[in-house]
Amino acid sequence: MNLAALSGSQTKAPGFAGGYLLLTTNLAHAADRGFSIGGGPSITRYDSNFKITSKETGRHIFVDTEGSLSLPSTAGSPILLGSYRFSRKHGIAFGYYDTRRQNTLLDTELELGGGYVVSGDTRISDESNFYNFNYSYALFQDERAFILFSAGLFGLDLGLKLEASGEIRNGDELIDQSTINRKLAVFAPLPLFGLDFWYAYTEQWGIGTRVSVVAGAFDGVHAGVFDTVIRARYRLSEHFDLLTGLRFFSADVNMDDQDYEYEVSYRTDGVFFGLNYRL
Repeated sequence: MNLAALSGSQTKAPGFAGGYLLLTTNLAHAADRGFSIGGGPSITRYDSNFKITSKETGRHIFVDTEGSLSLPSTAGSPILLGSYRFSRKHGIAFGYYDTRRQNTLLDTELELGGGYVVSGDTRISDESNFYNFNYSYALFQDERAFILFSAGLFGLDLGLKLEASGEIRNGDELIDQSTINRKLAVFAPLPLFGLDFWYAYTEQWGIGTRVSVVAGAFDGVHAGVFDTVIRARYRLSEHFDLLTGLRFFSADVNMDDQDYEYEVSYRTDGVFFGLNYRL
């Protein structure tokens, strides 16, 4: 496996969207007409890994990003969301979420699976941005509850970068001795579909669940995503809502280029808080 070919190159990376469904239009009182905008912090726990397989030799390396590379498994991130409902049946929404994680390992030995060991200095960073835009239609609605169907796009502006200097060995065999500067970057828009269930217990309190599925391909990237958001809303005043909730996200991504196949597993769960303003 020619790992030296990984140096100084750019590879198209998966369009998984860890965090994008925090940005749904329906976090609070979606049945109201008009414009709303909100935001706040989220705390997310990550569990991700990837495997790279050589098409020529069949050899592979396996990397646990939070384990072997010690990328922070918990991180805080800001979110921004907005929506406009132009009737009781129809609405649109947008959202933004970003990730900022990094770690540096000095003079260490990392086992990558398949017998490969990396010795040297390693720095990994994750500076990804997530976007979503969707249309929603009210399948059912009364004074206390609604069911919404949504369809749209989510996109990932992935910014994952690996820098390493040292040597790579397989047993006693020296595979490579050089500096690796590897950047995985892509923007991949994929279709999303979801159902949103909401019930208002009182005038101030409401609770809901949103389930969304993404399955598709873009420019050689194949992704499947399942996401569940459970959230609550407390109405502070005529124009302000307090938001909080939990999110469970999983993505499996496959892609390849001329020489390698890539498999990525990305799991997150987290809690978010926010304030929403309605006009």
